Amino acid sequence: MTQTSVKKLFAQDQRIVQRGRTWRQFKLIQEGFENSPGVRLSFYAGTIEIFMPGQAHETFASIIGRLLMIHLAHKGVAFVPTRSMTQEKEGAASAQADESY
Repeated sequence: MTQTSVKKLFAQDQRIVQRGRTWRQFKLIQEGFENSPGVRLSFYAGTIEIFMPGQAHETFASIIGRLLMIHLAHKGVAFVPTRSMTQEKEGAASAQADESY
């Protein structure tokens, strides 16, 4: 694989979706990815999604996040930025946002 094709591969979002899975299976997969920065996992209604955002996605998410923070500060809205912290309801759902507040 050439250097150009490697750059192109990582510049694009990559997504793997598995349906008909259990919460236990999700937690095992989550353990396997715990030292893999940049990989986002989600689970809902038996569906597991493994998402690796590309460069364009990350750039756009950062810009939107900054604009939102400026807007909230300008309007005087109190908020707590939690970045991509995992939001989870044990046994039912789990998600990681680009940015969360």
